[in-house]
Amino acid sequence: MLLLVLIFTFWWHGAFSYFADISQLRADIEELGAFGPLLYFIAFFTAYLIGFHPGLVWISGFIWPLPLAILYANLAGLLSGMIVFWITRRFSQR
Repeated sequence: MLLLVLIFTFWWHGAFSYFADISQLRADIEELGAFGPLLYFIAFFTAYLIGFHPGLVWISGFIWPLPLAILYANLAGLLSGMIVFWITRRFSQR
C-alpha cells in the first residue's frame, strides 16, 4: 500500500514526466557512456526486487539497438534473479 502511495505521489508531482520523452531519455543515457547500462541494471534490479521488472525489458528496446537491448535485458534479468535468489536463500536459512 505504501508503494502505491509513493508512486501516486511521484506521479502527482510530475516526477515521471521525464520518462515521457524517449528521445531525451535515450540521449541522456547514451551521454553516460559505459555507465548507461550500469544505470539500467540498477533500475532493473530495484524493479525486480519490488516486482515491476517487465516494463524495463521493453524500455531497453527504445534506448539501445535491438541486439544490445536484448543483451542488456537478458543480463540484467539473469543477474537480478541470481542476486535476489542469493539474498532470499541467505536470509531464509536458520
